[in-house]
Amino acid sequence: MNYKYETENKDYRDFASGRVLLNAKKTTAFPIRMASEIMQHCIISLDKKKNLTLYDPCCGGAHLLTTMGFLHGKVITSIYGSDFDRDVIEVATANLSLLTEEGLTKRENQLSSLYDTYRKDSHREALESVERLRSLSAQVTSPHASSFSWDITNNPPPLDEQIDIVITDIPYGNTVGWETTSSDPVQDLLSHLEIVMNNDDSIIAIVSEKKETIHHERFEKVKSLKHGKRKVTFLKPIQ
Repeated sequence: MNYKYETENKDYRDFASGRVLLNAKKTTAFPIRMASEIMQHCIISLDKKKNLTLYDPCCGGAHLLTTMGFLHGKVITSIYGSDFDRDVIEVATANLSLLTEEGLTKRENQLSSLYDTYRKDSHREALESVERLRSLSAQVTSPHASSFSWDITNNPPPLDEQIDIVITDIPYGNTVGWETTSSDPVQDLLSHLEIVMNNDDSIIAIVSEKKETIHHERFEKVKSLKHGKRKVTFLKPIQ
């Protein structure tokens, strides 16, 4: 991938899974630089550049959503995450709470207790990350953020508002697989997303294996990007 927006390879250690953000079992953390690049491709494609709603229907522990809230909270008003796996939603909720001062302080107190007990450098460094994240969140409007258990391949999600941007890293590979009875989960996912997308102007970015073809009769492919074994397909609803 040729980075158009995230041209600098910055230090993203504050967002490392398990440092301040919690790690959800059976999930993988998404590369921050790549996620931010995808997000900016999505934003630039829309006529509306602020007050955006963001949704990830395969959110896992909401690592991607939480980092986007910190990095692009200036233009996001609502963040929603859902996942078929009920066990990871508790982690997703905790991670998304870090976008609030209350949630960040709770995590800070947990890390402080660990540092006082074990005096590990990793806990001290995590506390330093909390301060940098607090400084970052002070520069943005904390979006409304929520997560819930849902099988996107079975039904449209019960959302309170239309979605402007969907970014999702769909299951693939040996670590994470689809947990559904659907015979064609990607087609069902897109069919149910269409119902909740902003009819005027919205975009979906699906991260998949490079070999997978992402298409749907109700969506137009606007571009694709390749990065290692991954491919990002950008789709817009056909008006």
